[in-house]
Amino acid sequence: MKKGILTIAHRGFSLRYPECTALAYQKSVETGVDFVEIDIMRTQDDQFVVFHARDLAEVSEGRGKIAQHTLEELGEINITAGFGDRFGFQPIPTLDGILELAERAKVRVCAEMKDLENEDIPGYEDLVVPFFRRHNLIGRSVFNTKSFALLEACHRKYPAIPTAADLELGSEGLGDLDGFLKKALKAGVQIIQYDYRLMAPEVMRELLSQGFSVWFWPVNEEEAMLRVIEWEASGILTDDPERLNDFLERTWSF
Repeated sequence: MKKGILTIAHRGFSLRYPECTALAYQKSVETGVDFVEIDIMRTQDDQFVVFHARDLAEVSEGRGKIAQHTLEELGEINITAGFGDRFGFQPIPTLDGILELAERAKVRVCAEMKDLENEDIPGYEDLVVPFFRRHNLIGRSVFNTKSFALLEACHRKYPAIPTAADLELGSEGLGDLDGFLKKALKAGVQIIQYDYRLMAPEVMRELLSQGFSVWFWPVNEEEAMLRVIEWEASGILTDDPERLNDFLERTWSF
């Protein structure tokens, strides 16, 4: 930690390497990050991979959603993410593979359950926790999801795993803040994540007064880095972890 601020590699070093690939995560680890941020999805044959895009076409020549393909089919898809053939063949990594990388590098993990974006899946926490236990990452990982059902279940069954929720204010804006905070507190949430471009000073003050840690994304420019530091952010998710670490070192070098 640099002056209490966690550096979190958003989808790995995704500014310079194809996002959510083992290469992007390895390169982010080499910059000295505190966390790597991963997105978990389940395949058609109930295997777990690390992938973010809603459709394979966004980052590859494949088509369709992860859930529409088996793990074997996905293994033939090259994730280029706009980089062409610059980095050769980059397969979709398995959850096991990325957690093994994190365990070996002694880096922590922020895991978002992308399967729960639009629906609750009862017992989902029991499906993914064994992967983190196998790689000695219980207590070294944060679970992030939009599903308050999973957050509450994790708080009850796996209290050693800190949880994070994405701030959602709904159509009424600040009028929905109280309702969101009540749900978050009931679920035992410790961290709120939010797009820094949408944050209002009064919301930030309320989050801090309620005892939440606040992590911001996607913070890639130095002006944005300075802004969230001034807001007392405790975590920064960035596509350029090298730049963020350099900025933090320069900022507090005097």
